[in-house]
Amino acid sequence: MKPALPKEFTSSVDKLTEELNQNQKSLITSTKSGAACSIKGVLRSYKAKKRGVYVRVTINREHEYYPTGYYIDEKNFDIASGFVKGNEEKKETINSYARYLINELDGVLTTLKKSGDVISTENFQKHYSKRIKKDLSFEDYFKIALEEKKLSVESTTIEVYSRLITKINEYKPGISIRSIDKKFITDWINWLKVEKKLCQNTVNHYLQVLRTFLIKAKDDEVINVSPFAKIKISHVDGERDYLAQEELDALMRLQIPDSLPGEKRARDMFVFCCITGIRYSDLINLKWSNIRSITSDIYFQMHKTKFFVTIPLLDHAKEILEKQERDGEFVFKRITNQKLNEHLHALEKRAGIQKSITVHVARHTFATLSLERGVPLEVVSKILGHRNLKTTMIYAKITTKTLQTEMKKLNGMFNSMVQAENMPPTDMNNLLVQMHGIMQQMQQAQTQVKETTALGEKALIG
Repeated sequence: MKPALPKEFTSSVDKLTEELNQNQKSLITSTKSGAACSIKGVLRSYKAKKRGVYVRVTINREHEYYPTGYYIDEKNFDIASGFVKGNEEKKETINSYARYLINELDGVLTTLKKSGDVISTENFQKHYSKRIKKDLSFEDYFKIALEEKKLSVESTTIEVYSRLITKINEYKPGISIRSIDKKFITDWINWLKVEKKLCQNTVNHYLQVLRTFLIKAKDDEVINVSPFAKIKISHVDGERDYLAQEELDALMRLQIPDSLPGEKRARDMFVFCCITGIRYSDLINLKWSNIRSITSDIYFQMHKTKFFVTIPLLDHAKEILEKQERDGEFVFKRITNQKLNEHLHALEKRAGIQKSITVHVARHTFATLSLERGVPLEVVSKILGHRNLKTTMIYAKITTKTLQTEMKKLNGMFNSMVQAENMPPTDMNNLLVQMHGIMQQMQQAQTQVKETTALGEKALIG
C-alpha cells in the first residue's frame, strides 16, 4: 500500500529530485540479527502494455511490494538503480515519489529494528500499518487505496469512485479517517439530501462507495471497525427517465450543423444505445470484431455483469455503424461519460425536449419502448443482460403510467365532444378517428401490461 503523501510533498518535488540525482543507489541494509534487508524500486504488474513501478522490501528473501501508482514503458526503467530513466514524461515526479516511499519504508524498518521484534516481512507489515494510521486523513487514505484499485478495476469505475472524495471534502475537508463514524455518516447523509438536494438512491450510491473503502481500511488495519456495521443502506425503487417516441423522433430529426461534430457523434451514440439497449461502458468498448455481419447482430461480454449477449442490429443501427471511421479496433471514438452527457444536454435544449438526457436514459428508452410495442418481457430482459426479471419489471410499471396518460387524453377528447354541440361534421369525424386510434393503443398497452405482469410474477414465484 502506498503511504499517505504529506501536504508539502508537491511543493518539495524539486528538492527530492535533487536528492535523488545525488544518490541513485537502492537502499540496502543489514540488521543486528543478521537478517538481510533491501528496499528497491522494481517493475511488476502490467496495464495497457505498460509496467507498474513498485518499491520492493526484501527481508531474508521474502518480498513485500508497495505500488507508486505509476505505469511506464519498460525501456525507461533502470533495473540497476531502481529508478526511471530516459524520456519518460513523468520521470522526475515518479522518481521523487519513489524516493519518498523508500524513505518512508526505511523509517518503518528502523522502527522495527528498535522494537526488538523479529525482523520479518510479517512484522514489517504490522509496523507499516501502525505508521500510516497516525493522523491519516480520509483523503490521503482514499488516494492510496484508489491507486491500488486501479490495478484491478476499469477507468470508468475509478471515475465513479473519485466523486466520493469531492463530496466528502465539500462537507468536511481534511477529516481524518478515524473520525468517520456513525454520527458523521448520518450528518453527511442529511447534508447530501438537504443541501445538495440529492435523491435517496444517489445518496445510497455514495454510501456504497464509502463503505467499500472503509471496509478496505479495516482490512488494512487502518481503522479497527467499519461504522457501516451499524448502518443499513436501504434501496428505493426510483423513477426511470426515458424518451417517449415523439421525443426520440424529435432528436433524430434535429438538424445539427457541421460546425458541431461533437454533438453529431453524441446523437449517433445515444440513438445507437436507444436501439440496442447497451450501457455507456459497453458502447465505448464496442469493437468492430463484436459486429457479426452474417447474422446481423453484435455479440460481446457486458462490462458490468460479465454476461455474453447477442443483440440484433436494426437498420438504423447499421446506418450509424456505417458512419463510423474504421481507424482502430473500437467502433466509436473515445469520449468520457461526462463529456458525452454535456453534448446530450445541449441537444435536449436544441430539440426542445423537457427532460434531462444522459447516455443511460437511452437504455431506459430502449426497455420502455420495446415493452410498449409488445416485445416480450423475457426478451427485453435478456437483451439488457438483467440477472432476473424483477429488474426488468420496473419498465412494465412505466408502461402502466403511459396507459394512464393515454386515458387522460381520451378523457379530454370526450369532454371536447360534450362541449362542442355545434362542431362541424368533418371536425367531429377527425376527433372520432383520433379517439379510435387512442383506444386501440390503450387496448394493446393494457394487454401487454397484463402479460408482462403475469410473466414477471410467474418468474418471481418460480
